[in-house]
Formats: sequence, C-alpha cells, structure tokens
Amino acid sequence: MKPARRCVEVNLEELDRVLDGARQTPLSEADYDKLKGALHALAAMLVPPRTTEKTRAVLEESGGSETKAGSPADTNAPPPPGHGRHGAEAFGGARKVDIAHQKLAHGDRCPECGKGNVYGQKEPKVLVRIVGQAPLTATVYSLERLRCGACGQVFTAQEPEGVGPEKYDETAAAMIAQLKYGSGTPFYRLEQLEGQLGIPLPAATQWEIVEEAAELIKPARDELIRQAAQGEVVHNDDTSMRVLRLAREASDERRGVFTSGIVSTGQGWKIALYFTGRRHAGENIADILKQRATTSSPPIHMCDALSRNVPKLPAGVEILLANCLAHGRRQFVEVAANFPDECRYVLEMLGQVYGHDAEARERGLTAEERLQFHQDRSGPVMNQLHGWLEAQFAEHKTEPNSGLGKAITYLLRHWRPLTTFLRVAGAPIDNNIVERALKRAVLHRKNALFYRTLHGAQVGDLFMSLIHTCQLCGANSFDYLTELQRHAQELMHGRKGSVAAMEGSHAKMAGKRAFHKAESSGVFGHASGRAKAPFRVGLYARVSTHDQQTIPLQTRAMREYAARRGWTITLQVKEIGSGASQRERREMLLEAARRREIDAVLVWRLDRWGRSVTDLLATLQELEHLGVGFVSLTEALDLTTPAGRAMAVLLAVFAEFEREILRERVRAGLAQARQNGKRLGRPLTAARKADQIRKLYRASVSKAEIARRLQIGRTSVRRILKAGKAS
Repeated sequence: MKPARRCVEVNLEELDRVLDGARQTPLSEADYDKLKGALHALAAMLVPPRTTEKTRAVLEESGGSETKAGSPADTNAPPPPGHGRHGAEAFGGARKVDIAHQKLAHGDRCPECGKGNVYGQKEPKVLVRIVGQAPLTATVYSLERLRCGACGQVFTAQEPEGVGPEKYDETAAAMIAQLKYGSGTPFYRLEQLEGQLGIPLPAATQWEIVEEAAELIKPARDELIRQAAQGEVVHNDDTSMRVLRLAREASDERRGVFTSGIVSTGQGWKIALYFTGRRHAGENIADILKQRATTSSPPIHMCDALSRNVPKLPAGVEILLANCLAHGRRQFVEVAANFPDECRYVLEMLGQVYGHDAEARERGLTAEERLQFHQDRSGPVMNQLHGWLEAQFAEHKTEPNSGLGKAITYLLRHWRPLTTFLRVAGAPIDNNIVERALKRAVLHRKNALFYRTLHGAQVGDLFMSLIHTCQLCGANSFDYLTELQRHAQELMHGRKGSVAAMEGSHAKMAGKRAFHKAESSGVFGHASGRAKAPFRVGLYARVSTHDQQTIPLQTRAMREYAARRGWTITLQVKEIGSGASQRERREMLLEAARRREIDAVLVWRLDRWGRSVTDLLATLQELEHLGVGFVSLTEALDLTTPAGRAMAVLLAVFAEFEREILRERVRAGLAQARQNGKRLGRPLTAARKADQIRKLYRASVSKAEIARRLQIGRTSVRRILKAGKAS
C-alpha cells in the first residue's frame, strides 16, 4: 500500500513572498509550514519509485547497515535462470521441417577420405528462422460467373474446398481474443494496426466476433469452474474495475466494482478464473465451492487477511484458511525507511523461510516431505520471530500506534493462518500466484480503462480465464481457443470435443477430461442454486449472397432476445444462399429438432427461414408436431405461447386465401390479354430478325458471326435457318 501524501496548497508567488519576508523578519509558523511542505514534496518527487520489494533493495533504500542480504553480489555467480538465448526446443509453435542430405545417405562411403562409411547423428544441426506476419490475413476469392444468353441463368464457380460460409473463421476470433484479453491491446488499437496492414476490421466488428466466439465456448469455462471447485488449494484476491453501464438496484448500497481472480491447483494442474461485478472475491469463491464434491476433503484457502476475501459457507462446508506471508512482509517493507534496523531483522527472518521453500521446490519434495522440511527448518525461525514480535510490545520497545507497531500487530493478529504451511501439507506460504494472475486484469484496466457493460466484462473474464489457464499449464492458448470453437457442437452436448481441443494445444491440465454440462449458475455475479433444466434454443441466420453483411446483426439480436428470456443457446446455424433453394444447414437445424436436442428455433425475420409460404407452413407444422417452438423476432411470432400457435393457424388460413386470390387474378389477367390480341410469353426478338439471318447466311457468314452481329443466341440462329430449310 502506498503511503498517503499530505496535501499542501501553495504556489510560486506565495513561496517568493515567504522567502522575501525571511530576509526581513523570522518566519511565522504558517510560512514555515508552507516552505517545509513544499521542500518535502519536492524531495519526494526526486526520489525514484521502488520497483521491487526484494530485501536488498529495501534495505539499501532505507540506509540500513551492511548485512548478508545487502552484501554485494558475487560477480562469478552463474546468471539466474531465464537469461541468455533460447534454444531451438523453446520454439514449440514453430513449423518443423526435416531436410535430408542432398548427396549422402546413411551407410554411404565417405567422400572425403574414401575409407569409412557415414552414419546419421542423433542430434541434427538446427537452424531457426523467424519471419513476421500480420495478426490477421485475408484471402479474396474471385469466383467466375457465366450467364446464359438465352435464359439468363447465371452460373458461378464453386468456391475452393475448405472455404466455408463464414467470413471470419475460428483462428480470427482466437487471435483477436488473444491480443485483446491476453495482451491487453484495445480494439481501437487493433483496428489501427490491421488497417495499416491492409486488413480493415472495425472495432465494433472485432467485438461481435469475440462475443459470438464467447457464446460458443462458454461450456468450457463452466467446466473449468466445476473442476476448480475440486482443487486442493484455492487462491483468491480482487482488484478494482470500472464498468460504465452497470444497472444497480435501489437497495444496493455497494458502489464498488471488482475483478476477482481465483486460481485453483491440484495434482499436476492449475485453473485460473476471473469474475467481474459488484461481488467480492470471497462471495465468488463461495459460489464455486458449492459445486465441490461432498466426499472431498476441505480445501486449503489462501488469501490475504481482508475479511471480504473469506467466503461465508453454509453449515457442513469447511475450508483450511491460510493467509499470505508476502502481505505480512509488505507491512514492514512500507515502513523500512523509518525503522531500518527492526525491519531488516524481520525481512531477513522471512527471507530464510522463503529460501527454505525455494529449496523444497528445487528438490521436488512431495507435500508431506515439504511439510516436514518446513517444520524442521522454518519452524524454529518462525518461533524466534514470534518471540521477537511479542517482546517489542512487552518490553515497550515499539509504540503500538506507530507504523512498525501496526506491522507487528498485523503479524501477531493473523499468526495462525500465516503459519498454516507449518501444520498442513501442501499449504503455500503466499498468494503470489493469484497476484500475478490479476496483472492480466490490471493490464486491461490500464490500456482499455473500462468495460462498457457487464456483458462485455463477462466476455473478457471468460477469455482471460481460458488464456491464463493455458499459460499456467504450458498450453498454446491460441491453438486452444481455435480448437474449442471447432468443437463447439461437442461442447454444447457435453461430449469429448474439448479433450481434442486440449490435446491439439498440448495442454497438461484438468481440462483434458470430457467437458460435461456444468451444473453451476453462480458465475459472474448471478444468483447461485440448482435450477430446472434450461430451455434450449437453436439460432438460424441467413443471407442470400456473400456481399450481404447482416448476419452479425441477426445473431446479435437473437442472442440478446435469448438472454432476456433466459434461454440457453445450444446450436447456432448460419447460411448463405437463396431462400428458394435447398438449404443444407437449415436441414441440420431441423435434424437437431427431430433428435429433441433443442426446444425452440429462433430466427430474426420470417423470410430468413423460408420465402415459400408452402415451405414455411410445412416446416412450422413439423416443428409443432415435434413439440419444438418457433420464434420470429421481427414479426413477434412466438409458437411457444398459445397466442403464437393461434397466430400460426391464422397465418396458414390467410396464406391459403391469398394464394387463391392471386391465382384467380392471374387467370383473369391472362384471359383479358388474349382477348385484346396480346401475345403472351417471351418477346420474339430473334424471329424479328429472321430475314437478316437468312440474308447473312446466304452471304456465307458463319452462324457464330451472325449471332454476334445481331446480338442474339447461336441456338436461335440455327433454329431459324433449320425452319427455313424445312419450309
């Protein structure tokens, strides 16, 4: 925590007046305070801010005497891990190319000496070549179109294999989410970068892409929440966040908005979760732990000593509370400048404990072995420190209300949870893992400043949870997000598609299990509790050609409507094609209805579902027979309600009536035209030029040239010449 600064209201004119007056008479008390405050403020600005809390830096800054911690570093010591060049094995995402020798093979005679044979080496020579590329790339396909000169039918070339109906594929959504929520780059900066690279992509379009992807992969996040509840150690903390449009109830007195970070660890896996809203970290973790198996042992809950981080659990649910030793250490770091000797002693004692923990980690000790190691090595150190802390107050060496006294009080008050690692196997000594996880949310807050809505915050939390979980488990988050979208249908149905996604990104975490339906609803600030089976809906969006860009508009309106009704989106189908043609993707949605995988079909407008009244009524009747509802937003047609079903019957009646009236009008119009001597059908454009055709043909002009000169079809030319010969 940064020390509070005293506000001093002063300006240069006042300082000049004070200094001029000091030449004449002694300074008054008020002028003395102004001059002293200005000098202290200037001195504070000149002091560089601390960038580390390491003991050596803190003690050097506080001007403490030379200690072991403050001794100069050994110049001959090897550099710490993480420095130096990366080997070829570090490039896990690189494309691997094996190149055989162009002239020699294993067992060939050596061309140099001619005596021995060459044999392959275990380790080949490795070359690493790195090239740059834009975050997003695009391919423009020009499909040739041919038009019949006689009937006017247009024939378009088939798109290449692998080119789907979607303009933005799964990799585009994964890359945008990675840059936005993984690297903290705001949408408007991405828009500028991509525009400079020749791929214009507005910020609003980027949001629609990631919003749609978030809806598809939400079951993966829900499964991570379920598995996080089964963790052996659960860390949590929160940081402030800003949401511009946040609806509040009149009775809600809480004004803060927070992003809670939760990291759950188990045997060989780690899961990170983020939740943004008015709820504190303790309330969010309480919702997660409600999904914990009743047969599991109580988890270790690591947090700082703030009361809002501790969950209020129902009777029968227990946790083993552990407090963060780094927070207790930070109390002394903040006052080290005023109490250098006392703080040096505490920091060095705690430094020994951290050294023992690092040694246990390097030796790869099990949880039980680590506990015994800490009891043997760290136990005496902590007991000695505890006696020293109590002696400061008992012997009146420290004033309890001073900065040092408050730091000592913090340690003594929370001593038992601070030393949980000495009693419970597997208990960590600090909460640094979740502090590092929250830096991702802090990075977003610094660069993007805020979320516009709570829904936007939920999308950000989802992607941050998946991306940071991949980072903790050594997985490629870009590949993971891509595979999740490609297995969206398996995720929706609780199958093992997410396992394929994890294996595709080489993840070693609990998400390698099958992603079953999550039973949690207590996420992102929503009320928890077990509810009835969700109402499943399938979305259908269609445009006639690739040039039309209303699919995002349709899907967004349908998703908002489904959210208002509390429906679960189970299937989302997008199609590009004429409403009068056969539509395979709509048939896929109907097959899902026949398998009872959805409870309703949701469309934006009725003509998106079918242009033909006969087809529309046939499909609506089939859906009604299957017990599947149908909702059209624009026409406010809802077959899930009695009024909607009655409207469908009336629609069928009026459609049949309109069809009969139209048929009678067409027949009457045709009869009237015949009576007036009007010829019906297509105009005789070629027959009017029959004399010219015969004249040119007699002049030895080819049929193709005749058709070109008279701008008619070659078939018409042949037909007229053939009729002339027959006559």
